[in-house]
Amino acid sequence: IDRRPIAMRDIIKRFFSGKETSDGLDQAQREATIDLLLLCMHADNNLDLNEERIINRVSQRFAWKSETGLDDYIKAATAGVLGIIGSGDDRAAFMRGVSRRLRNSEAKFRAVKLCKLLFYSDMQLHSQEEAFIKVIEQVLGVD
Repeated sequence: IDRRPIAMRDIIKRFFSGKETSDGLDQAQREATIDLLLLCMHADNNLDLNEERIINRVSQRFAWKSETGLDDYIKAATAGVLGIIGSGDDRAAFMRGVSRRLRNSEAKFRAVKLCKLLFYSDMQLHSQEEAFIKVIEQVLGVD
């Protein structure tokens, strides 16, 4: 397996850019999904080729529609995630904000599914990842 580091910004950009398609999400839901994926990526701290393949496979399902470019959004969102990653209270508040922006059960379920795909990219779910998914599901009200 190729273990060269992959920049998170590049992964997210590939994931959310591409042809204009109808993904069933509004821009706030796309941004909330990016925020949650960034949080998961930092919690997982393990990016590999399998993760990149998963993201490439689903990249055509989303369309980015904002005056703020995807790169700029990811930079700002990454800074926000890094600012809360070490604090349980801040992380919980962050996830509640993601939940509010996702708004409906379909968008929440989709976001959780994408987080699971990222965590399963190495073909195993580590105990820390499993615990984090349970927290996400609880906060989002998805089970």
